[in-house]
Order: sequence, then C-alpha cells, then structure tokens
Amino acid sequence: LVAGIGEYQAGFGKELSKRLRTAASSQKGYDRILLELLKRLESQIDQDVIIVLDDYHQVEDSLEISDAMEFLLARIPNTFHFILMSRKNPRIRLSRYRATLEIAEIGERDLSFNSDEIQCLYRDVLNIHINDATVGRLLDRTYGWIAGLILFFNALQRKPSGRSHEELLDL
Repeated sequence: LVAGIGEYQAGFGKELSKRLRTAASSQKGYDRILLELLKRLESQIDQDVIIVLDDYHQVEDSLEISDAMEFLLARIPNTFHFILMSRKNPRIRLSRYRATLEIAEIGERDLSFNSDEIQCLYRDVLNIHINDATVGRLLDRTYGWIAGLILFFNALQRKPSGRSHEELLDL
C-alpha cells in the first residue's frame, strides 16, 4: 500500500515501508506506524484517492493484513476510498460500513447476466439473433458470466457452415 501510494506521490513513505517490516513483531509498534501512515496521508495528499486492492483473497489468510486493513478503514480520511476485489468475502468486519451505507458490495449475482441481458447482448451489441432456447442453454452453461458468453460468440464466428448454435453448446 505504501509503495503503491509512493508511485503517485514521489517519495511517500519510503522510511515507513522499512519500519513496517521490522514492526511486525510488536502489535503496539505496528499500530504506531499505521497511525503515522494515516497522519502522512492526511498531511501530504490533498485530493480524493481511490486505492484498488485486486485479488485480496490472496492475502486474506494473513491476520496481520486483515487487522491492518480494519485499523486503516476505521481511521482513514474521508478523501480515501478503498476498492477490494476478492473471490470471497474478506476477513474484515464490514457490518458497520453496511449499517452506515459506506460500502457498495458487488457480488456474483450482480455480475452475471440473466436471460434478458444475454438476449440484449447478442441482439443489440453483437448483432446476432439467438432463440430463447439457446439463451436458456447459454445461461445454464455459462452461469451468465460475460467471459463465457463472449467465448461462445467467438465460437459462433468460427463455426463451420451448417453447424447450429445448439451443436456448439454441446461441445
């Protein structure tokens, strides 16, 4: 996190990074450094900042990282916004943020297409007509995930003449 901010704010937190590595042995020392990080963020960055942590599930098993995230989220200035992308719910207590409407959660149901959206995608965007039965099978096979829908579209583009949509779904 400190290194990422340093990419956009030259020289930010170089000595903090070193101290964070050595402070891991003492929770009290770790908290002091996190507070110092927060003070520097407030004093050195005067604009809205969006911090994106992709693949957060990769570090989710680290109790230290989860604790640090909770510590920072509880104290971070309002100009800082976190986006956590993860394949599972993070080990961070989010109920407070849900209660105060400070969190937007986008889950699997929000990302997957339903039958009408699949039909619209193929008809209006990809300019291909597929019947309702094919839409239903596509939904069953891809669970509505856009990557699967686009892969099917690519297969349609390369299908040998005489082969139907349904035959491609059986592959």
